[in-house]
Amino acid sequence: MTAPDPIILGWREWAELPALSLAPLAAKLDTGARSCALHARVLETFERQGAPWIRFLALPGAKQGERLLEAPVADRRGIRSSNGEQQFRYLIHTSLRLGEREAQVELSLARRHRLRHPLLIGRTALQALGVYVDAGHEHRLAPPADPASDR
Repeated sequence: MTAPDPIILGWREWAELPALSLAPLAAKLDTGARSCALHARVLETFERQGAPWIRFLALPGAKQGERLLEAPVADRRGIRSSNGEQQFRYLIHTSLRLGEREAQVELSLARRHRLRHPLLIGRTALQALGVYVDAGHEHRLAPPADPASDR
């Protein structure tokens, strides 16, 4: 399998999580972060057909309201936040779309209520998507139908 030709995007873009039916999401493309994180509040873990699952409230943006979602748990591990604090977070696997590019990513569920972007896209996902980040620009992709939802 060959990697797609790289594209250059800005540090802030609109993204989608199609498997979770979340779009548009204000996303920060952060090459300093290894993984992706979604602003969510974990409600409970449970088993479905012998496998661990998680039920959580996704908080995609101020005007979109909370969304109750469920997903299989991929892992739970310590992740160091930007302030250097280690937090234990649940991780799920889901699809991430930036423009026409889509990849499967590992997504941690984290409380990001103090941050402007409900979705953080780290360098592992950026590499899988073939994306370089131009920190001097934002919103290089065509805007979604209703970009006012997170401005």
